[in-house]
Amino acid sequence: AGTREAVILYNQMYKELKKYLDKEEKEKSGKNKSPKRILWLHLKPYYKNEIFDTLERENCRVVFEEINYIHWPKLDCKRPFESLAKKMLSHFLAGSIDNRINVILKAARDYKVDGAILFSHWGCRQSNGGARIIKDSLNKLNIPTLVLDGDCVDQNNSSQGQVKTRLQGFVEILNS
Repeated sequence: AGTREAVILYNQMYKELKKYLDKEEKEKSGKNKSPKRILWLHLKPYYKNEIFDTLERENCRVVFEEINYIHWPKLDCKRPFESLAKKMLSHFLAGSIDNRINVILKAARDYKVDGAILFSHWGCRQSNGGARIIKDSLNKLNIPTLVLDGDCVDQNNSSQGQVKTRLQGFVEILNS
């Protein structure tokens, strides 16, 4: 029928295993939640960084990048130079900020985003100049927006620790 010590040992093993399995189940259920859908605005940094690894760990996915938006009309092969000129001149980053806002709001709706991240490249009119207007426009759709200041090309001009801290704070807002 067993000893008293064996009962104590098996009870302790049961408690430890249950605690471990409960922890695993809790972590697993958190990962099964639908990922937060992120709209990436402007360019990504062109150097090794932790931004996308951090987003992945936090169960966030970039579902669309503004720069990949196809904005031009069908090109006319019979008039190649005129077609290319129209393509270049129709870019939403050229001209009024309203052109860009319209594209961003359309993408936000089409891709059902939960939040947006604007990587605001220092010295770039398209990112810095419109950041507040873009953020306010997305806010009207209840889409939180993180404006990350940085340098797309030179990693020495971006603080990885600060970027990670701001990303984590942004994810907390998305999850609240």
